[in-house]
Amino acid sequence: ISDLDLENEKVTITNKGTKDVDMAGWKLVSEEGNQTFTFPDGFVLKAGASVNIWAGPNAKHNPPTDLKWTGSYIWNNDGDAAALYDAEGKLVDRVVK
Repeated sequence: ISDLDLENEKVTITNKGTKDVDMAGWKLVSEEGNQTFTFPDGFVLKAGASVNIWAGPNAKHNPPTDLKWTGSYIWNNDGDAAALYDAEGKLVDRVVK
């Protein structure tokens, strides 16, 4: 998780590795609201690339750079944590804002 922007309802995930990652079944969780986004089947995050996960009324959907979670507000602007889990349920990263 390279950026958590609570106000703009955007989480940026960057693949800092040298191999592409098949993210099918991976989960992004808003811990405050206990809401979960599951990456779609077939979504691959290329080595060195980033993807933005959007929520709220201005959510964008333009794969592979932008994925829409929902048109509803997800993130608590007073403080929230984003947790990223792989397809096996192992915590990969967690950011608190």
